[in-house]
Amino acid sequence: MSKFTYNLEEDSSDQNLPAGRYLAKITEAEESTSNAGHPKLVTMLKIIKGDYKGYYIKHHISLQPHVRDIVMRFLKAVGYSGNVTLDTDDLVGRRACLVVDIEVIKDKRTGEIKEFPKVIAVLPADEYERPKND
Repeated sequence: MSKFTYNLEEDSSDQNLPAGRYLAKITEAEESTSNAGHPKLVTMLKIIKGDYKGYYIKHHISLQPHVRDIVMRFLKAVGYSGNVTLDTDDLVGRRACLVVDIEVIKDKRTGEIKEFPKVIAVLPADEYERPKND
């Protein structure tokens, strides 16, 4: 049997990450399959600067051919250029500026309205320090 320790007083899971820009580092990356059976890249990113430092957010990227421009923008944002062949483990440690928004959904089972943070864009890490254009 495995044992673990967790301080519930430090739990911030009930606090959603607000909309905004965040400097983050990829801590995990794996190729997976969507519920519809399509290939996707799943990354776990850790906020590494600011008030929400230490917060984790998951980002899913479709790997279907018709949205390859999204994959290309993601790879460029995390520092790749030219012809790229990589193992998902090569993504771990790479940094990026995440643009996060709040998605609102209605739970089909309970009818409850839920809000959760969602990555809507991944930009190069140096974009975090640049002022946003309004």
